[in-house]
Amino acid sequence: MKILAFSDVHMNVDFMQDVVKQSEMADVVIGAGDYASFGVGGD
Repeated sequence: MKILAFSDVHMNVDFMQDVVKQSEMADVVIGAGDYASFGVGGD
C-alpha cells in the first residue's frame, strides 16, 4: 500500500499541484492540515 501524506501547505499552489500528480500513484492520501496562511489571501 502506498500512502501519500502531507502537511503545512500554507497556500503553496505549486506544492499542491505536485501533491495532485503524486496522488495518482497513492492508495491513500492524507492531508494533515495547515492549508492556509493566517491573514493572507482572505479578500
